[in-house]
Amino acid sequence: MSKEVQQNPKLADSNIIDCIPQRGPCSLNCSQCYYNSGRFYRPLEPLIPSLEEAKGKIIRVNSGHDSNLQFELVMETTRGYLDRFYNTALPLLRFNAPTVLTINGRDTDFTFHHPNQVEGNLKELMFVRFRVNTWNLKLCDEAVRSWCGLGVPFVLTDMRYYNEAVKSPGDYQWKKHILNSYHCLKSEALDCILKRYADNSLVFWCGNPFSKSTYCSECRICEILYWRAKQRMESSK
Repeated sequence: MSKEVQQNPKLADSNIIDCIPQRGPCSLNCSQCYYNSGRFYRPLEPLIPSLEEAKGKIIRVNSGHDSNLQFELVMETTRGYLDRFYNTALPLLRFNAPTVLTINGRDTDFTFHHPNQVEGNLKELMFVRFRVNTWNLKLCDEAVRSWCGLGVPFVLTDMRYYNEAVKSPGDYQWKKHILNSYHCLKSEALDCILKRYADNSLVFWCGNPFSKSTYCSECRICEILYWRAKQRMESSK
Protein backbone atom coordinates (compact mmCIF):
# COMPACT_ATOMS: atom_id res chain seq x y z
CA MET A 1 0.00 0.00 0.00
CA SER A 2 1.43 3.36 -1.03
CA LYS A 3 0.71 5.74 1.83
CA GLU A 4 1.54 8.74 -0.35
CA VAL A 5 -1.26 7.92 -2.78
CA GLN A 6 -3.72 5.90 -0.77
CA GLN A 7 -3.67 6.98 2.87
CA ASN A 8 -6.98 8.52 3.89
CA PRO A 9 -6.31 12.17 4.79
CA LYS A 10 -9.05 12.04 7.43
CA LEU A 11 -7.06 9.35 9.26
CA ALA A 12 -3.75 11.23 9.26
CA ASP A 13 -1.88 11.00 12.59
CA SER A 14 -4.43 8.57 14.03
CA ASN A 15 -3.94 4.89 14.90
CA ILE A 16 -6.40 3.74 12.24
CA ILE A 17 -5.82 2.80 8.60
CA ASP A 18 -8.29 1.78 5.91
CA CYS A 19 -8.86 -1.57 4.25
CA ILE A 20 -11.33 -2.07 1.40
CA PRO A 21 -11.31 -5.58 -0.09
CA GLN A 22 -13.92 -4.99 -2.83
CA ARG A 23 -13.62 -3.37 -6.23
CA GLY A 24 -16.09 -0.88 -7.68
CA PRO A 25 -19.10 0.97 -6.27
CA CYS A 26 -21.22 -0.24 -3.36
CA SER A 27 -24.58 -1.67 -4.44
CA LEU A 28 -26.34 -0.35 -1.32
CA ASN A 29 -25.99 3.20 -2.68
CA CYS A 30 -26.98 4.91 0.56
CA SER A 31 -28.29 8.46 0.42
CA GLN A 32 -25.58 11.05 -0.35
CA CYS A 33 -22.91 8.35 -0.54
CA TYR A 34 -19.52 10.00 -0.90
CA TYR A 35 -17.94 6.66 -1.87
CA ASN A 36 -20.08 6.13 -4.97
CA SER A 37 -20.24 9.80 -5.96
CA GLY A 38 -16.60 10.29 -6.94
CA ARG A 39 -15.75 12.05 -3.68
CA PHE A 40 -13.73 9.24 -2.17
CA TYR A 41 -10.03 9.94 -1.69
CA ARG A 42 -8.89 7.21 -4.08
CA PRO A 43 -10.14 5.10 -7.03
CA LEU A 44 -12.66 2.39 -6.17
CA GLU A 45 -10.06 -0.35 -6.23
CA PRO A 46 -9.09 -2.76 -3.42
CA LEU A 47 -7.01 -1.20 -0.66
CA ILE A 48 -5.24 -3.89 1.36
CA PRO A 49 -2.56 -2.92 3.89
CA SER A 50 0.27 -5.39 4.33
CA LEU A 51 0.65 -7.11 7.69
CA GLU A 52 3.74 -4.99 8.24
CA GLU A 53 1.78 -1.78 7.63
CA ALA A 54 -0.96 -3.06 9.94
CA LYS A 55 1.36 -3.51 12.94
CA GLY A 56 0.28 -1.29 15.81
CA LYS A 57 -2.72 -0.04 13.85
CA ILE A 58 -6.46 -0.64 13.98
CA ILE A 59 -7.75 -1.67 10.56
CA ARG A 60 -11.00 0.04 9.59
CA VAL A 61 -12.66 -2.34 7.14
CA ASN A 62 -14.88 -0.64 4.56
CA SER A 63 -14.99 3.04 5.32
CA GLY A 64 -16.36 2.87 1.79
CA HIS A 65 -18.37 -0.08 0.45
CA ASP A 66 -19.96 -2.50 2.97
CA SER A 67 -18.47 -5.41 4.91
CA ASN A 68 -21.56 -7.59 4.46
CA LEU A 69 -21.19 -7.46 0.68
CA GLN A 70 -18.88 -10.09 -0.80
CA PHE A 71 -18.62 -11.34 2.76
CA GLU A 72 -16.29 -14.27 2.07
CA LEU A 73 -13.83 -11.99 0.26
CA VAL A 74 -13.94 -9.48 3.13
CA MET A 75 -13.27 -12.13 5.77
CA GLU A 76 -10.50 -13.86 3.82
CA THR A 77 -8.76 -10.55 3.12
CA THR A 78 -8.85 -9.34 6.72
CA ARG A 79 -8.35 -12.50 8.78
CA GLY A 80 -4.63 -11.84 9.31
CA TYR A 81 -5.07 -8.44 10.96
CA LEU A 82 -4.75 -8.52 14.73
CA ASP A 83 -6.90 -5.43 15.36
CA ARG A 84 -9.75 -4.69 12.98
CA PHE A 85 -13.32 -3.52 12.96
CA TYR A 86 -15.97 -3.82 10.30
CA ASN A 87 -18.44 -1.30 8.92
CA THR A 88 -21.86 -2.17 7.55
CA ALA A 89 -25.24 -0.59 6.90
CA LEU A 90 -27.00 -3.96 6.83
CA PRO A 91 -28.51 -5.32 10.08
CA LEU A 92 -26.39 -8.46 10.07
CA LEU A 93 -23.63 -9.06 12.63
CA ARG A 94 -21.48 -12.06 11.73
CA PHE A 95 -17.89 -10.82 11.90
CA ASN A 96 -16.86 -12.06 15.35
CA ALA A 97 -15.07 -8.73 15.77
CA PRO A 98 -16.04 -5.19 16.77
CA THR A 99 -18.49 -3.78 14.25
CA VAL A 100 -19.97 -0.38 13.43
CA LEU A 101 -23.56 -0.54 12.20
CA THR A 102 -24.98 2.47 10.35
CA ILE A 103 -28.65 2.29 11.23
CA ASN A 104 -30.14 4.83 8.79
CA GLY A 105 -28.13 4.56 5.62
CA ARG A 106 -30.69 4.48 2.80
CA ASP A 107 -33.79 5.97 4.48
CA THR A 108 -31.87 8.53 6.47
CA ASP A 109 -34.83 10.72 7.43
CA PHE A 110 -37.53 8.09 7.78
CA THR A 111 -36.42 4.77 9.28
CA PHE A 112 -33.60 3.12 11.19
CA HIS A 113 -32.64 -0.41 12.13
CA HIS A 114 -34.11 -1.30 15.52
CA PRO A 115 -32.28 -3.76 17.78
CA ASN A 116 -34.90 -6.46 17.19
CA GLN A 117 -34.28 -6.20 13.45
CA VAL A 118 -30.60 -7.05 13.75
CA GLU A 119 -29.49 -10.61 13.12
CA GLY A 120 -26.50 -11.77 15.13
CA ASN A 121 -24.84 -11.02 18.44
CA LEU A 122 -25.29 -7.41 19.58
CA LYS A 123 -22.16 -7.81 21.71
CA GLU A 124 -20.18 -7.36 18.47
CA LEU A 125 -21.37 -3.77 18.25
CA MET A 126 -18.60 -1.26 18.72
CA PHE A 127 -21.29 1.37 18.26
CA VAL A 128 -24.25 2.21 16.08
CA ARG A 129 -23.92 5.18 13.75
CA PHE A 130 -26.77 7.57 13.04
CA ARG A 131 -26.62 10.07 10.18
CA VAL A 132 -28.15 13.20 11.65
CA ASN A 133 -29.41 16.50 10.24
CA THR A 134 -31.64 19.23 11.65
CA TRP A 135 -34.90 17.71 10.37
CA ASN A 136 -34.57 14.06 11.44
CA LEU A 137 -34.08 14.78 15.14
CA LYS A 138 -37.32 13.13 16.25
CA LEU A 139 -36.20 9.97 14.47
CA CYS A 140 -32.81 10.37 16.13
CA ASP A 141 -34.48 10.72 19.55
CA GLU A 142 -36.30 7.43 18.94
CA ALA A 143 -33.10 5.72 17.83
CA VAL A 144 -31.20 6.99 20.88
CA ARG A 145 -33.88 5.62 23.20
CA SER A 146 -33.95 2.31 21.38
CA TRP A 147 -30.21 1.67 21.29
CA CYS A 148 -28.86 3.49 24.34
CA GLY A 149 -31.54 1.74 26.40
CA LEU A 150 -29.54 -1.42 25.69
CA GLY A 151 -26.27 0.23 26.64
CA VAL A 152 -24.99 0.46 23.07
CA PRO A 153 -22.78 3.49 22.25
CA PHE A 154 -24.41 5.80 19.73
CA VAL A 155 -22.34 8.00 17.39
CA LEU A 156 -23.81 10.92 15.46
CA THR A 157 -22.43 11.67 12.00
CA ASP A 158 -23.72 14.98 10.70
CA MET A 159 -24.94 14.73 7.12
CA ARG A 160 -23.28 16.66 4.31
CA TYR A 161 -25.12 17.22 1.04
CA TYR A 162 -23.64 17.64 -2.42
CA ASN A 163 -26.52 17.21 -4.89
CA GLU A 164 -29.67 17.66 -2.87
CA ALA A 165 -31.39 20.79 -1.59
CA VAL A 166 -31.28 20.81 2.21
CA LYS A 167 -34.63 21.13 3.97
CA SER A 168 -33.35 23.72 6.46
CA PRO A 169 -31.00 25.86 4.36
CA GLY A 170 -30.47 28.36 7.18
CA ASP A 171 -28.69 25.64 9.16
CA TYR A 172 -26.18 24.86 6.39
CA GLN A 173 -23.35 26.48 4.50
CA TRP A 174 -21.43 25.41 1.40
CA LYS A 175 -17.82 24.73 2.33
CA LYS A 176 -14.95 22.34 1.88
CA HIS A 177 -14.77 19.29 4.14
CA ILE A 178 -11.46 17.39 3.99
CA LEU A 179 -11.23 17.10 0.17
CA ASN A 180 -14.60 18.12 -1.27
CA SER A 181 -17.26 20.78 -0.84
CA TYR A 182 -20.72 20.13 0.58
CA HIS A 183 -23.64 21.80 2.29
CA CYS A 184 -22.36 21.39 5.86
CA LEU A 185 -24.01 22.09 9.20
CA LYS A 186 -23.21 25.49 10.60
CA SER A 187 -21.38 25.39 13.92
CA GLU A 188 -24.35 26.77 15.88
CA ALA A 189 -26.72 24.19 14.38
CA LEU A 190 -24.33 21.40 15.29
CA ASP A 191 -24.06 22.78 18.83
CA CYS A 192 -27.86 22.59 19.18
CA ILE A 193 -27.82 18.92 18.17
CA LEU A 194 -24.98 18.08 20.55
CA LYS A 195 -26.70 19.95 23.39
CA ARG A 196 -29.83 17.88 22.77
CA TYR A 197 -27.96 14.73 23.86
CA ALA A 198 -25.44 16.24 26.25
CA ASP A 199 -26.88 14.40 29.26
CA ASN A 200 -26.57 10.99 27.61
CA SER A 201 -23.12 9.52 28.25
CA LEU A 202 -23.59 6.97 25.46
CA VAL A 203 -24.09 9.54 22.69
CA PHE A 204 -20.99 10.81 20.89
CA TRP A 205 -20.27 12.90 17.83
CA CYS A 206 -17.96 11.82 15.01
CA GLY A 207 -15.48 14.62 15.59
CA ASN A 208 -14.09 16.87 18.29
CA PRO A 209 -16.99 18.91 19.72
CA PHE A 210 -14.65 21.60 21.03
CA SER A 211 -12.52 22.27 17.94
CA LYS A 212 -15.28 21.10 15.54
CA SER A 213 -12.63 19.09 13.72
CA THR A 214 -13.63 15.78 12.14
CA TYR A 215 -10.07 14.56 11.67
CA CYS A 216 -9.71 11.23 13.46
CA SER A 217 -6.56 12.34 15.26
CA GLU A 218 -8.59 15.02 17.08
CA CYS A 219 -11.53 12.75 17.87
CA ARG A 220 -10.32 9.19 18.57
CA ILE A 221 -13.78 7.98 19.62
CA CYS A 222 -13.44 5.00 17.24
CA GLU A 223 -10.18 4.01 18.91
CA ILE A 224 -11.68 4.28 22.40
CA LEU A 225 -14.83 2.35 21.53
CA TYR A 226 -12.87 -0.26 19.58
CA TRP A 227 -10.79 -1.22 22.60
CA ARG A 228 -13.86 -1.27 24.84
CA ALA A 229 -15.69 -3.55 22.41
CA LYS A 230 -12.75 -5.88 21.97
CA GLN A 231 -12.26 -6.20 25.73
CA ARG A 232 -15.99 -6.83 26.21
CA MET A 233 -16.03 -9.53 23.54
CA GLU A 234 -12.94 -11.26 24.93
CA SER A 235 -14.27 -11.23 28.50
CA SER A 236 -17.56 -12.81 27.37
CA LYS A 237 -15.90 -15.84 25.75
